[in-house]
Amino acid sequence: PAPSARHREMVTPVLAGVALAGLATAATIVSSSTLLAASSAAIGVLALALLVVVMRRSSDPTLDLRVFRRPGALLVFTAALVASMPNLFFYTNLLIQYRYALPLTSIALLLAVPQLAAVAGGLSSAPLVRRFGALRTSVGMLLFASAASLGALFVHADAPVWVPVAMLTVCAVPIAGAVGPLTKAIMDLAPVDGSAAASSWRNAVWSFGGTVGGVVVTGVAFAVFQSTLTDILDTTNLSTEQSGALAASVRGGAVVAELAQNPAVTDPAARELLTGPGLLSAQSQGFATAGVLASGLYLLAAGAMVLAVRRRER
Repeated sequence: PAPSARHREMVTPVLAGVALAGLATAATIVSSSTLLAASSAAIGVLALALLVVVMRRSSDPTLDLRVFRRPGALLVFTAALVASMPNLFFYTNLLIQYRYALPLTSIALLLAVPQLAAVAGGLSSAPLVRRFGALRTSVGMLLFASAASLGALFVHADAPVWVPVAMLTVCAVPIAGAVGPLTKAIMDLAPVDGSAAASSWRNAVWSFGGTVGGVVVTGVAFAVFQSTLTDILDTTNLSTEQSGALAASVRGGAVVAELAQNPAVTDPAARELLTGPGLLSAQSQGFATAGVLASGLYLLAAGAMVLAVRRRER
């Protein structure tokens, strides 16, 4: 439709943006600064409360919620939110950089392979949507992504570099292939004059899910990494407190070679584990955890889309 020449209020979009930004910021810094996280969350909640008040009193707010009134809309948005939470590209990149002594150019060339697979996955979704519809195509892609993410369990401590690259290449096809169908499923919910609002909601939900998912998945995966490394170091002559402190330092980004030369690490076995098989095993456990969490999240998103299909059919 031709754009309207009438003035639109900007209070409701601004309040919605502040609410999302406050809550997302709180999620990302809660582990490093409780006070700042609480302040950000309070700002987000306050903005959300003001938004509700303003929208109830406004006869024609700019913030368009009509897309949520269609049958199954909340389920579709839930699926989009959950599907955006895993980021196996990030975790695989991190694993390759920390585990394999490769120059950055080689790592970039290796990761170009799953990127090309993602392009193929994105292109493949269009004919599937035309044949089966956006909702059913989304379910199929999300189920495929859930199964493929379990490939992280095959990245063992002694796995060569091609194993995580191959795993990510397979995962990239359905992960990217689900984006188009999910987007179309959301846009199909929009009224004739509400496509811009639906697109904005889709972008907001996708970004918010990625932020929260990064906090949740990263926190759990790195906690498993630290716990595993602590347990491995506990098998040496180090005390439990020393093992935990070393594992926490590695998790925090300390250089392992420098830690191993620490005068407090007097056990040669501990030094060997810290710079070799113990560290590799902990990395594998952390990466496997990220893959299992991704699999569960994609499965949950697929379940939401199945319910959306049934709701729309009814």
